[in-house]
Amino acid sequence: MPYCKKGERRNTGRTHFKKGNHYSVATEFKPGNVRSKEIIAKAIEASTGEKSVVWKGEKACYETKHQWIRLHYGKANKCENPNCFYPRKGSGRRWIKCPKRYEWALIHGKEHNHKRENYIQLCPSCHHKYDLNLIEL
Repeated sequence: MPYCKKGERRNTGRTHFKKGNHYSVATEFKPGNVRSKEIIAKAIEASTGEKSVVWKGEKACYETKHQWIRLHYGKANKCENPNCFYPRKGSGRRWIKCPKRYEWALIHGKEHNHKRENYIQLCPSCHHKYDLNLIEL
């Protein structure tokens, strides 16, 4: 392998530049290439909710309804069952300090719709008991 002369750089075949089109500052940041905040807001509004082409309304599947709940109300972060207590012994006779996750549960007699009062946050244990009608809330 030939050595470089003093002050020259040897081509190693590796570069830190990505191959492809490189834009200059003059062409990349033209006003016509950047969308304004108003245009982006209109595009988002037109593609979400009832205006969306994939809107199913009440025919939406179980998972889609739960994704909507998590998106608008956040992850469940507590158990709203007043009789739930921790720490307690689990099924494997180990002490459980607190549940690892919480879940949204539909209140009995209510329908899946976009109202917060139709849902309750429960730990998995209470959610399972609530679905089997072993506890009342």
